[in-house]
Amino acid sequence: SYNFAGAVQALNRFCVSDLSNFYLDTAKDRLYIPSLDSPRRRSCQTVLKILLENLSQALAPILPHLAEDLWLNLPYASEHKSVFQRPWTMPDFPCDGSIVEEIDLARALRNDVNKVLESARQDKFLGASSEADVVLACSDTANLAKFQNLQNANNDVDQLKYLLLVSGVTFDDQTTVDSLPFKSEGETETGLQVGVRKHPGQRCERCWNHFSAESFGQSDDFPDTCLRCVEALEARNIAHAEALA
Repeated sequence: SYNFAGAVQALNRFCVSDLSNFYLDTAKDRLYIPSLDSPRRRSCQTVLKILLENLSQALAPILPHLAEDLWLNLPYASEHKSVFQRPWTMPDFPCDGSIVEEIDLARALRNDVNKVLESARQDKFLGASSEADVVLACSDTANLAKFQNLQNANNDVDQLKYLLLVSGVTFDDQTTVDSLPFKSEGETETGLQVGVRKHPGQRCERCWNHFSAESFGQSDDFPDTCLRCVEALEARNIAHAEALA
């Protein structure tokens, strides 16, 4: 049935809640920190490309001139000269219920952690969230396993510290969380108890995340930058040298 208002509300909710408040916020590290050809950066660009094309098409019946302007200014060539020539298609990638459940849990955890981080910022205990080391306690074994699955991801994307925009995340018992200066009060969305302390490591002068001492001193040219930033800077220098050769 025709539901103009419902469509507008759904698009607005998606842009504000799903994109701005969650995905684009967590994507900054992947876009700004790695080298230009890093898989974690390129995979994020692929997602942004899919988002841009499908969002432009979804907006076209509602804001046709804006959607067409978006399409005409795509930063890459398209086989369709107009957004109105593009057929409606579904992105061809797997997405089962377990992935959706993991993302919903991650977003709920962000809400729980952000409440504690905000309290720490208001008390001048923390400045940026990158100064924080988050400690989580969970008595529900099944729920804990789901968060540990994200924590143990080896793709430099899904780890909890990247989703929460902090420098470290550890799992511990309730006693440890209770001993921390800032912690969750009352019930949480996830059932986890959240504690926040300052990360004990050194701050990288490029990405401002905190790491252990072993992550520094890997390069004489960049002694105060972490290992991943050193790799990105060296890749940039090599590319610059090759361009000048």
